Amino acid sequence: MVDRPRTFAEIVAAQDPAERERWKRAEWFADARASGDDFHALVTVIEDQARKGEWRVEYLDMGGACYLTWFAGPEAERRARDYFQALKSGAIKIIREGATEH
Repeated sequence: MVDRPRTFAEIVAAQDPAERERWKRAEWFADARASGDDFHALVTVIEDQARKGEWRVEYLDMGGACYLTWFAGPEAERRARDYFQALKSGAIKIIREGATEH
């Protein structure tokens, strides 16, 4: 047993090859309109971990709500990526409800 926390490289090396591939195919961007930290600004498109072939676009708001759009069926990946690109370009508005600071 190592007497220190694992490095990022060690964690990646220990990861399942299928999981590494899933993350390589994912995309994300930081929504410049989101207030708060970088974590809450991220919008992600990724294949679902449990349901191969199903894709999801997701993001959070500062109140802890998760916004998730799920794509399944024919051309799920293409449809998810099209939706993701529409959010990224601003063609579709990213809605962020939830808690606001006063």
